[in-house]
Amino acid sequence: MRDLVLKNQLVFGTVNAGRGTFEDAIRDLGVFMERWPDAVRALITGRYPIEAHRELLLGQTTGIKNVINFSFGR
Repeated sequence: MRDLVLKNQLVFGTVNAGRGTFEDAIRDLGVFMERWPDAVRALITGRYPIEAHRELLLGQTTGIKNVINFSFGR
């Protein structure tokens, strides 16, 4: 969260759950980060540039969680 604020970063995604379930998941993720930080960090299995968006959205899925990194030349 610190980098999100200090580095002016954005988190964007889709959620297929109700608000309460999503809030519970955020809370649980915080607990998991305290207990198993390396395992939680390993959940993001791929980091890609924005140019890869079409393949990530429409292609064969791989890994657990893929993210798109935006770089604005700062």
